[in-house]
Amino acid sequence: MYWGTGNPSPDFDGSVREGDNLYTDCVIAVDPDNGAIRWHYQCTPHDVWTTTAT
Repeated sequence: MYWGTGNPSPDFDGSVREGDNLYTDCVIAVDPDNGAIRWHYQCTPHDVWTTTAT
């Protein structure tokens, strides 16, 4: 199952969110049988432009 995720919060203020903020702004493949994340692609690491993948 593929799932799109939204932007991290608080919006725009990247100084309070260190790193890439993994699994935000992503397309994620989840195994529907056990809920395990099988794959992900982060479209905008450490998003400060409020871009979402949903």
